[in-house]
Amino acid sequence: MNSKSFSYVGSVLGLFFAFCLYGSVMNSFGQKENELTRSAVVIDQRKAHVYLCEEGPLVKNRNNSRIRFVNNSVWTLSFFVEEGSRSQTLIKLSNGSNVAASESGSLVSPVFGFEAKTEKSVKHPRTWPSLVQASYLRSGSFIRFDVPREIFKKFDIYIEYAYEWELTGPLATESHGPKHRVFIGKAAADSLMLNECQ
Repeated sequence: MNSKSFSYVGSVLGLFFAFCLYGSVMNSFGQKENELTRSAVVIDQRKAHVYLCEEGPLVKNRNNSRIRFVNNSVWTLSFFVEEGSRSQTLIKLSNGSNVAASESGSLVSPVFGFEAKTEKSVKHPRTWPSLVQASYLRSGSFIRFDVPREIFKKFDIYIEYAYEWELTGPLATESHGPKHRVFIGKAAADSLMLNECQ
């Protein structure tokens, strides 16, 4: 083979690789079909994808408020409860696992935390429960729980949760996998979260 042949083959291969590289770069910048947008993952566009809201004081016990934990996303959420709902439905997660999810609107006792509204050190009104279990909240559903109204004067309340896709693969084997917090109180008022249920 002479030098012209090598030059020709080299030019063709160079052009081929450049074309492949160009296609790959254009695909990564211009590809839209796999892109997640808010409209693709949020059910009610006027609200946050996950939020807490207050239904109001209870009629029988005006010292307590009923709170909703709402899943406005297309994914199932995992969270911890002290006592699960008696009304549960078996659902299948995206990884094929069957889990028991709370029925929408049911009354449960989720594990919730507190964050002081001021920088001053304040005593938390309750301790972490000794026994908890995982629970699930389906897409487009909500659960209810009661909180003493007195707590809202000093604390913002939050629930920690994880998305179902964070419960699979390498993340599922971590002893402390990712957690997200959703608040009600001042933190909620300053963001997309709604304080009163609508």
